[in-house]
Amino acid sequence: MKENQLVRIAHGYYAKSTRWQELSKERRHRELAKAVSRQLPHMQFSHSTAAILMGLPWLDPIPTRLHVVVGSQSNNRSTASIMRHRIDLDPRPVRVDGVRTTSPTRTVFDIACNSSFANGLACADAALKRRILSVSTLQKLVTEESTRAGIAKARLVARLVDARAESPGESFCRALIYELGFVMPELQYKFWDGDVSRDRGDFCWPKQRVWLEFDGVQKYKAAEFRNGRKVEDVVFDEKVREDRIRALGFTPIRLIWSQLYDPHFVAKELTRRGIPRRRLTADRSLT
Repeated sequence: MKENQLVRIAHGYYAKSTRWQELSKERRHRELAKAVSRQLPHMQFSHSTAAILMGLPWLDPIPTRLHVVVGSQSNNRSTASIMRHRIDLDPRPVRVDGVRTTSPTRTVFDIACNSSFANGLACADAALKRRILSVSTLQKLVTEESTRAGIAKARLVARLVDARAESPGESFCRALIYELGFVMPELQYKFWDGDVSRDRGDFCWPKQRVWLEFDGVQKYKAAEFRNGRKVEDVVFDEKVREDRIRALGFTPIRLIWSQLYDPHFVAKELTRRGIPRRRLTADRSLT
């Protein structure tokens, strides 16, 4: 394939084939949104497109179509490249990298209603951590839009959102624990040895003396998490840390990404460690 050959990425939109092939699906989505925005500057991008432009985590498959809101009375139809949502426009849109999008609060709300619960929680946790979202504004929107499809999921996201989640994987863990019906753990739990606290765990059930760690690969490979240490040093330090926590009488559960996609395995591990089920309430339904 020639270096300067063009490839059609959407109706009326083209990119250099070599550059396009090098981009991830997320980057392709972002670049297509920017290209469409240049032609249609007043279009209000939303849902996954707004989240991707804002740099929020996305756990669900990257959509092939751009998402926009067009107003509840609009007659504009979706196309092969643009999914048009006939819901109210955001009265307070923002611009991200030159592209007009729904606000962070509205974006998180739309995602919470329309995507998976884990994905909605991951976006909300990240937005809250970055201080582009507040719990009160999200809860206010949930109350105002009480008849919206998917409102049960959005209401639950607004209740469980927590800026202490340090990664999308941790948000995924929390969502799964909830959906499986277990008592929710404490986040970023500090372990005390007398008056000294040297260690912290992702999740902990203090009464059961069980703590859970999400072991994402970034902990061992990404430079910003290794603080100049070699991978083998990180692994050794993690083993020493685990031994210290075990010495305090806590039992560990470690989960990796692939295991989060096996709810039966996670439920079995939590049950084996004695984590109790919570009393089920109406909000357990995420439909």
